[in-house]
Amino acid sequence: METASDLPFELDSLARAENYQKWIFETIQPYLGERILEIGAGIGNMSKWLPIRERLIVSERDPNLIQQFNHAEQNSALLSNSRSSVIQFDLTRDDLNILKKENLDTIISFNVLEHIENDREVLQKLVCILENPNQKNIKKIITFVPAHQWAYGSFDKNYGHFRRYSAEGLDALLKTVVPVHAKTTFQYFNLVGLLGWLVSGKILSKQIIDPTSIDLFDRLCPYIKGVDQWIHRSLKVPIGQSLLAVTEWN
Repeated sequence: METASDLPFELDSLARAENYQKWIFETIQPYLGERILEIGAGIGNMSKWLPIRERLIVSERDPNLIQQFNHAEQNSALLSNSRSSVIQFDLTRDDLNILKKENLDTIISFNVLEHIENDREVLQKLVCILENPNQKNIKKIITFVPAHQWAYGSFDKNYGHFRRYSAEGLDALLKTVVPVHAKTTFQYFNLVGLLGWLVSGKILSKQIIDPTSIDLFDRLCPYIKGVDQWIHRSLKVPIGQSLLAVTEWN
């Protein structure tokens, strides 16, 4: 089993960042449907926030992470609910019909695409999973990824990121795989976090994020959140540490 120090940044450093996790969840919550699949769940940092409505499937390709997920106290409610399942699943090789038969309407990922070399192939498979004629709800792919390739630095390299994303680049990528009538909305997220990322990862070339910095940032999140939402929702400032993309179609 992997130890905490072996886990990627998104799983290890943010595991106890409850305020930050809640902020992300509140941002994506309005877009969630009734039958939800999470890909790349890791140890469940964000899974525990997801609502269990008609159906919730949490997937992860790494068996070691699945083992940790199943033993984590934070996931006990999800694991004990008859409408939710935790499965080991690799989008690059496993049979998509296993998920297609679940009649899903929403697929969500948190900081997953940047770890996958062929991100287009994975997005194409997500579209395939949602293409079920029995599902009449609006179909949604919700993608939360690191923003701005110019912010790529030592942290990204160390945490196994192939790239960072812009709204324009991700929009162009999505248009190659989603139906022509699909619409995607974008929102940048966490400007303060980007500043810290640039200083530590680009200027100081640090390899890991200091847990003390994570704890401090998490304590500040309730105060940062309102200002950040105003910057990105009202002023539409196209800069942030992360980028949220919501693609919808009928």
